[in-house]
Amino acid sequence: MREFSLKFIFAGTAFAILAALTGCEQRDASGDATEVPLGRLSDAVTPHHYRLDLKIDPTEQYFSGTVEIDVTLSGPSSHIWLHGNALEVTEAYLTTAAGARINATYEQVHHTGVAGLSLASEAPAGDAVLHLEYSAPFDLTMNGMFRIDRDGHNYALTQFQSIAARQAFPGFDQPEFKVPFDISVTARTGDVAITNAPEISAEDLGEGWTRHVYQTTPPLPTYLLAFAVGPYDLVEWQDLPPNDVRDRPLPLRGLAAAGKGDGMAYALENTASIVTAVKKLSSKGNRSTLATSKRSSFKPASTPVAVTSGSSP
Repeated sequence: MREFSLKFIFAGTAFAILAALTGCEQRDASGDATEVPLGRLSDAVTPHHYRLDLKIDPTEQYFSGTVEIDVTLSGPSSHIWLHGNALEVTEAYLTTAAGARINATYEQVHHTGVAGLSLASEAPAGDAVLHLEYSAPFDLTMNGMFRIDRDGHNYALTQFQSIAARQAFPGFDQPEFKVPFDISVTARTGDVAITNAPEISAEDLGEGWTRHVYQTTPPLPTYLLAFAVGPYDLVEWQDLPPNDVRDRPLPLRGLAAAGKGDGMAYALENTASIVTAVKKLSSKGNRSTLATSKRSSFKPASTPVAVTSGSSP
């Protein structure tokens, strides 16, 4: 299977990804509903696949979404722990493998984004699907799903590392849960909408809206998802050629604020050497060096960004 990625490479700034643990507590396989899991979630529920449908309009204060999560319950349960931070959940239910619907009540119980689903009746052990509809405010601190207003334009971007994906959708927001995502984004017609995977269709819904559908991602942890929606300049570029660490071309394009696309050339011309150097370093297991790199003070709506969208290096 081809892997897909969305990587923001900031011009002139060392940037690296450090996968952070969500906590250091030992896991409790019981999934006890009376003890809030402030560290890692228990083994009581395991996610396998997400179907995430978002509506993102960066001119508004809120975005919305629907998520379905294929899960397996290790035993009968009337309560499920998961993650969600500052989400307004308007509908939640579980569908059993036999097709029975069990309504649920969602509640965030800790400021870090620990939340619970209380089921109206006990769900049996085995496969099930969680369904949640929600809305949430755009973050104002460049974390989670945030909004930037610049030069009269509005842009939406994400920064999910390490536990901020829970601000954009409810789920199981810890690194060991690496699962595929089916993603769709409804955005204003004319806005660019990109995520980790290539777009496979764009449907005009009328009334100024377009629904973008993307290929299924390979298994990913939630913190590696990324989104960008707005009136960006999208600059196509030549593929990065195969090399000694990658046996296939890597599609490359640039994403910049409206009217800033002409400033992408330098970043795009130097992306190949940066990606190769990072890949060589990470393939040697020298991640401790990457972890010491300074985090960028990048301003997304004014600074050019190189984006790779396609098979990962």
